[in-house]
Amino acid sequence: MLAHAIAAELNLPRPFMVGLSPAYIEHGARGSLPSAHATVMFTVALLCLRRPALRRAGAVVFVAGILTGWARIHVGVHFPADIPAGLLLALVLVAVFGGLEHVGRRVRGVLERGSSSA
Repeated sequence: MLAHAIAAELNLPRPFMVGLSPAYIEHGARGSLPSAHATVMFTVALLCLRRPALRRAGAVVFVAGILTGWARIHVGVHFPADIPAGLLLALVLVAVFGGLEHVGRRVRGVLERGSSSA
């Protein structure tokens, strides 16, 4: 949702909208930066990469994100910069999730210490 909101606010055209590429696939004429596909795939990949048991899956999803990004560029619905912008947004989201996870652990620790002393 955040990627769509940012893209709507920036409202940058897609390659097919400015005549740089035919529209090889049907797509709405809305903002392209960042790529929502890239944001979602890279967010899932990076979250998986944080967990040792899911690192292989994370690597596979990361490569799939790169390939999907390339395909979206190839069919004319994204400029090359839209894909790394999705990766950047994914990095920010994963950092926020990590920060929330850290805060949650600290709060849980405080609550557990408080309940054990009562």
